[in-house]
Amino acid sequence: MLESLHTYATTNPEIFWLVVAGVCLVVEVFFIPAIGFLFAGFAALTLGGMLAFKYFDDSAAVYHDLYTQIAWFFGLTVSWAILLWYPLKRMQKSQAEHRFNDMVGTTAFVGPEPLIKGKTGTIRWSGTTMRGRLDPEYSGETVEAFTELNVVNVNSNIIIVRPRED
Repeated sequence: MLESLHTYATTNPEIFWLVVAGVCLVVEVFFIPAIGFLFAGFAALTLGGMLAFKYFDDSAAVYHDLYTQIAWFFGLTVSWAILLWYPLKRMQKSQAEHRFNDMVGTTAFVGPEPLIKGKTGTIRWSGTTMRGRLDPEYSGETVEAFTELNVVNVNSNIIIVRPRED
């Protein structure tokens, strides 16, 4: 199996690396996101494109030696990671800040235990049990179980609530 894979990679390198690119990108999107398959996929796509469009001289070792191709692949993976790391982190951070804005202003309920100021408890929001805390600006110290609440903020994975004022 490995011998036939090696033979295919050296006889059809551009197709081999384009298939590797597709596999890496599918793994990134559908199975294991955010661990670098995106960079590896872009690197394989770049290498496959360079080979398909004859970027290298026909006699170059990269066409005939799988180890040279792998070296180029790892070098391109590092290059793509350096190029895209900070823009992707910035985009991820800006999306995280606005991800739960639709929850603010909605109704939730205290779980089966009272909610105590300064401690994380459980609340029910839209049929889901979540972690919640009382708003630090709320003047009370506790809210009894099953009391109706307003969601005032979302901080990471903790819902900030205060009792509903009628």
